Amino acid sequence: MKKFLLLSLTVLLGVTCSQAQLRFGASAGIPVGDAANAATFAVIADLGYFFYLSDKVAAGPITGLSFSFGDGGGDVDTRVGLENFVEEEGENVLFVPIGGGVRWYAAERLTLGADLGYAIGINSGNGGGLYHAPTVAYAMGELVDLVLAYRGILAIEEEGYWETLSLGVVLNIK
Repeated sequence: MKKFLLLSLTVLLGVTCSQAQLRFGASAGIPVGDAANAATFAVIADLGYFFYLSDKVAAGPITGLSFSFGDGGGDVDTRVGLENFVEEEGENVLFVPIGGGVRWYAAERLTLGADLGYAIGINSGNGGGLYHAPTVAYAMGELVDLVLAYRGILAIEEEGYWETLSLGVVLNIK
């Protein structure tokens, strides 16, 4: 019985791993909305491990790093909601999102997606918040996608919203 269970587990892991895809992305973005008052530019790295639920749908855990460069202009305290993400004028804003993502392969080269989770605030005074990121991807080849994403972080403790619009590439490793 032990040998049967071990063999079954090995086969299950082999099938699961062969039906999975590691995705690594790098994007450049611009803060929009109120975030544009505190930052000028963003660089974002994404990492996800997606399991195919069918030939059209994949889902799995996601994480990454979002780094927004502070602009140094204005007083943070006068910006509604931004004090939840940045304490001092000109401060860089960093998040590490952790959550799950879903990808729907809508057409041969078009993928629609959504990520949902929590973004951990890394810089001082950054309380983080609920994270969501709808995405649209265009397959430029078998391994590389061009991805447009809107990323939003809603502060939980107090009112505030951090938004970024990004464009980048994703490397798909099967």
